[in-house]
Amino acid sequence: MRDRYNTRLMLHQIATSLLIGGMALLITGIQPILFGAMVNEKRMTLDVMGLVIMAEIVALGVGAGLAVKLPLERFRRVVLAAGGLVVVGNVLTVLPLSLVLLFLVRIGTGLAEGVLVWSTACIIVRTTFPARNSGIFSVAQVLIQAVFASVLTSLVMPGYSWRGGFLLLAAAVLVCSMLGAVLPKRLGAVSEASAGPFAWDVARFLPLMIAFLQQAGFGAAWAYFEPLGQDAGMSSLQADALISTVLCVEVVGGLAGTLMSRRLAPAPGVLLAAAATIVSAIGMGMVSRGSIVEFSAFAMVYGFFWPFVMPYQFGLALKSDPSGKVATLLPAAQVLGVAFGPLVAALTIDGGHVRTAATVCLVLTACSAVACVVSMCGSVWKPLQRAAN
Repeated sequence: MRDRYNTRLMLHQIATSLLIGGMALLITGIQPILFGAMVNEKRMTLDVMGLVIMAEIVALGVGAGLAVKLPLERFRRVVLAAGGLVVVGNVLTVLPLSLVLLFLVRIGTGLAEGVLVWSTACIIVRTTFPARNSGIFSVAQVLIQAVFASVLTSLVMPGYSWRGGFLLLAAAVLVCSMLGAVLPKRLGAVSEASAGPFAWDVARFLPLMIAFLQQAGFGAAWAYFEPLGQDAGMSSLQADALISTVLCVEVVGGLAGTLMSRRLAPAPGVLLAAAATIVSAIGMGMVSRGSIVEFSAFAMVYGFFWPFVMPYQFGLALKSDPSGKVATLLPAAQVLGVAFGPLVAALTIDGGHVRTAATVCLVLTACSAVACVVSMCGSVWKPLQRAAN
């Protein structure tokens, strides 16, 4: 595969970059396991755990956004340095730090993880089929999280608890960072046109807003997935089993989205996922208690379209800005959205009315669909306006 401008990207470099980005996002899937064990051992309270988790996710998104200012001429060095900081952060976490220091360490780790995610986006936009490769990246994320979570819960946590988990995470990131030595030393512009000045406008901002709102909708429901299942009549064991099933469905959805990305345009793909998510949110929020099969069906639709939409969000970003600058900011918008959704849900849930989380998912997803329609209208209106002039 070749860079769309002047850098040759080899297959092993692309695969390594996807692996590094997947490892950077791994923490978002295993935070409940590791920090939950810290709560059980009285290392922190449940409230503090929520703050630490939220802070690291937000820092990850901010790091991915701020990283666009880093020099592409030193791309490999930046990746290796960020990987080293993530390793150090995970090792420091096992030390007997005060809660304030632990909080700062996880924020710093999140910022470095964001830089690694940005580096993957930089590689993806320079491949021949960026939308397809972004879909592969979303599938890789789910697989890495599922495998690592399984290893943690079955092999590491029983004997070494959360300290062993963070050390294993540090070792895994260290190995991936060492593999980063095969990445290009520097990256050129995505296209000749992208070497010039860049100016923001509504058309370039909308893809980021669409991704942010859509991911916020998914995140709002996912954060309360187990309570939603129990409210529908599931036992805790059944709800956990459904979560595992939905993770498997996510892999299928990501593969389907990737395969269809060359046949389905970005905007219709985003709208299809939004419509399906709205239907699933309505279903999860309205099923009667005891309707376990119906709730499970809606939950699997929801899980299918979460990674399905990733290539189309990436395609929208590239369509609005062929230079790739907007696309490299997309992971930041997505991660911040995943953090924003649960926050909105937490602020709107009153008492035990957990189904409000499904309503929040519905509203945020509907807003993303409206933004997508506005984006489509703008792409039609601009050529007509130029023709009239």
